[in-house]
Amino acid sequence: MRPHLVKDDEKFASTSYSKFLDRVRSASKALDKIYNETGRTALYAVNVTGRLCELKKRILAVINEGLNAILISYITLGFSVLRFIAEDKDIQVPIFAHRVMHGVLSRYSDHGIDFGVLVKLARLAGADIVQIGSIRGEHVETKIDIVRRIAILFQKLSNIKKSLPAITSGITPKTIPYNLNRINTTDVIFILGRGAYFDAGRVATGVKAALQAIDVAIKGISFKNLPKNTTHSKRH
Repeated sequence: MRPHLVKDDEKFASTSYSKFLDRVRSASKALDKIYNETGRTALYAVNVTGRLCELKKRILAVINEGLNAILISYITLGFSVLRFIAEDKDIQVPIFAHRVMHGVLSRYSDHGIDFGVLVKLARLAGADIVQIGSIRGEHVETKIDIVRRIAILFQKLSNIKKSLPAITSGITPKTIPYNLNRINTTDVIFILGRGAYFDAGRVATGVKAALQAIDVAIKGISFKNLPKNTTHSKRH
């Protein structure tokens, strides 16, 4: 088992410390290096969110540099923009739909728009991967919330393709099994944020522990029964 997706943070656009093209070119070189050394590759979802007049230029720059996915903050850009990108024949890479700013619309239960509606609209607009939150994450979402959102992304809707749920927010090697044991599917992506640094800032160790956590959760193994030399067992 290995990581399948790396994504930009939603706050990364083009800043003095992380210019868009510099980041794209660095990521492309890194993925080429990994492929040449291991024969494996992964998706790198570059945050292309920005001014509408520059959007397609940014996306084509990502594709021309050999990268293979993009991240769109669809609530700030709008569903029509997401659909426009998804239907553009020049853009044949997966779209990760990031939910930044959804809270101002969906957080309060007495008014606004239920987040399940936004998830469904993201799918209808053409997103390939849709961020849905997590159970016991950094926010207030419940098992019912997450299971319902997964169902929305998988349900049959005429000829509309399914979207892959991205479980995010507060994901660590410790919270992955809790989520997997409650969602009744393994057709999801877990996104590590700060959770990748849970082992004294060593990303490689954190990612390895997360992959082991997925493996043991799928196999139904208790952490107490893990071999002592596994990364995850050393942290429990």
